[in-house]
Amino acid sequence: MTTHGLSNSKTYNCWSNIKQRCLNPDNPYYEHYGGRGIKLYPLWVDSFEDFYAHVGDHPGKGFELDRVNNDGDYEPGNIRWVKRKFNLRNRRNTTLVEYMGETKSLGEWCEELNLNYDPIRTRYNKGIRGAELFKPVRPKNKNGQGRRKRRVTKPT
Repeated sequence: MTTHGLSNSKTYNCWSNIKQRCLNPDNPYYEHYGGRGIKLYPLWVDSFEDFYAHVGDHPGKGFELDRVNNDGDYEPGNIRWVKRKFNLRNRRNTTLVEYMGETKSLGEWCEELNLNYDPIRTRYNKGIRGAELFKPVRPKNKNGQGRRKRRVTKPT
């Protein structure tokens, strides 16, 4: 019997983990994948070789397999290798924000606009939207308080 020789590769481990999450009800992550209807493309279930022919080699450190449509299956046209940072933004709980005619994750907007994520997230959770959401945040002083204007008193 001839084998593919990739049983210890990152791509093989990725395929094996996908199978577990989608097909094994005893897997701790099954409820988030197979349990909510996410399937593995039928030709890939029993054929790592067919899976590998589609995805190729793992590109290297920091890359993960991502589903373009997070509610879609692991199938041709819906999977790609991406950096972990990008993959973390393609989750069911990612906050998508429309601003300036574009929709991006809140994290992407903060990165693009060079803003600290936490205070912007707090504003978002308070219902603030649009340009007001992305107004620069006042820097904090050494006591952790927002800077306040000093009152200047004139001598009497």
